[in-house]
Amino acid sequence: AIEDLDISTDAANGTITIHTTTGGKDAAQTVRVVVKAGDNKVAESRGDTKSVSVKIPDAKLWSPDSPHLYSLEISLIATDGSVVDQVGSYAGIRTIGKTRDADGHLRMTLNGKPTFHLGPLDQGWWPDGLLTPPSDEAMKFDIEFLKSAGFNMIRKHIKVEPRRYYTHCDQLGVMVWQDHVSGGTNPPWTRLKPDPQDAEWPATAHEQFMLEFDRMIDDLDSHPSIVVWTPFNEAWGQHLTTAVGEWAVKRDPSRIINVASGGNFWPVGDVVDHHEYPHPAFPFDDARYTEFVKV
Repeated sequence: AIEDLDISTDAANGTITIHTTTGGKDAAQTVRVVVKAGDNKVAESRGDTKSVSVKIPDAKLWSPDSPHLYSLEISLIATDGSVVDQVGSYAGIRTIGKTRDADGHLRMTLNGKPTFHLGPLDQGWWPDGLLTPPSDEAMKFDIEFLKSAGFNMIRKHIKVEPRRYYTHCDQLGVMVWQDHVSGGTNPPWTRLKPDPQDAEWPATAHEQFMLEFDRMIDDLDSHPSIVVWTPFNEAWGQHLTTAVGEWAVKRDPSRIINVASGGNFWPVGDVVDHHEYPHPAFPFDDARYTEFVKV
């Protein structure tokens, strides 16, 4: 049986790649992937469970302006040619990256083009359920409202939503900055000052933090809407920042890593992120930030 899918895409090559996890006594030999646009089959490929890549002719790319999604039919084929198991899914072909502009600043890119991210800090509270969305319609309403208000991004603040939430973001075309849930012992909050400090955490607490971080990525990493992972919010529970950031970069090199949004800056990941209220501020002349996207 098919137990799990991990879907990745490449905008430059117009490809969708499927990694399939299977279970059961009888090990099937082949995975077949059929890609459809609406009811029309546009591509098909076969391979083993480790990796099947499908190249889409004249691929339509996913973006907030055009959130195109392809339907997927993934089948497990036995040695006698019979279909052992079959599941459906979808994919949005897009690539997240960075480029340096004419002024020397790094900027985030979507499908190779610099893209300005504009969106709210969404804490996900509900008047009739606190942190629990009351319905699927309510989640969709929130995202539709934010999109109609002119935003192309939502930072999902120290909360993991139900999978349906991210499906609506995929379908409606809203980029998501996804936080890990952070808390615990805090270090002194030095923000962008040199010589930052980390909190001291017991090894068992850190292991649990990383276990849950890995599970969150594993659960959500096939959603095209998610473009940024944020391990720490401000200095809340910020510990072993360099190790956590390096792990995140290796765990998912296809996305931007904003190691500590508004927290203590350590030179790891892709972003230097400063919180300043009510007016934005940033020390642009500081050479420490040359290799990071300034937020």
